[in-house]
Amino acid sequence: MFWCKNQGCWYAGIKEEELDHPNPVVYFNNEDDMYHWALFSDSVQSFLLSIALENLDGELQADEVEAPAEIQNVLSESGVDFWHLRESYPFPGGRFAHTCLDMDTNILYVYGEQAEDRSAYLKIFQDE
Repeated sequence: MFWCKNQGCWYAGIKEEELDHPNPVVYFNNEDDMYHWALFSDSVQSFLLSIALENLDGELQADEVEAPAEIQNVLSESGVDFWHLRESYPFPGGRFAHTCLDMDTNILYVYGEQAEDRSAYLKIFQDE
């Protein structure tokens, strides 16, 4: 275990046998016991990226798009390949988000896949 949310509501860890891997899979537990672990992300890198995205500076507001057709339209107009965005390399967001940074325009695109309790979304962060 290497992560504990501030009030102990969830934990993150790596399997002992994978500690020698350069970027191992991360599991989480939110059951208040240490017996039930589930996959959180496919790498430590993606785990840290997910946490960083959740804690971006509160001053930086994102435009958010939830309609699937509008998501595709915004990405197409911005020259972001949707299928390439969903690939897990080089900056995977685990099972929650995928990212693309346009270094020419300094725009960060964050695509969140549909989940049981939310629809797919696209957040666009732009330093103004």
